Amino acid sequence: MKKLLSFTILILFVLSSNILLAQCQDFTEQKVLPQLQDFLPTGRYHSFTMKEGDEILIFKSLMPQIQYKFVIGADKSLPDKIIFIIKDWDNNVIYDNRFQKFSKTFIYHPKKPMRVKIYIKVPKINNPPHSGCVALVIGMKKVQ
Repeated sequence: MKKLLSFTILILFVLSSNILLAQCQDFTEQKVLPQLQDFLPTGRYHSFTMKEGDEILIFKSLMPQIQYKFVIGADKSLPDKIIFIIKDWDNNVIYDNRFQKFSKTFIYHPKKPMRVKIYIKVPKINNPPHSGCVALVIGMKKVQ
């Protein structure tokens, strides 16, 4: 009986995780991806279920002949002011949206090939903390 109960709980957990992942993917495709406008998606986007207080780190390689557009989005259950910081490999800040009124987009044209670190943090405001989908999409446009 214990094995059956454990198996049932495991199945319910897997199903609920898949449902959350699908909801987050739909949110990204419907709400965040269109904000790239005339930039082409890089072919990969990042969507996560996060709760207040969580942070993530994403690595990305950038090329000088490309202009990039970074767009973040969060569903309405999370605080409006998502922190979004881009640093070079030596931890020099390239962009910090806290100094740009928590802007959700950033366009950047690197002068040389580089790897960047992208930090996204959901501030903790509510107790208990709320959770929801956070997405990052990156678009590109060839520089003339």
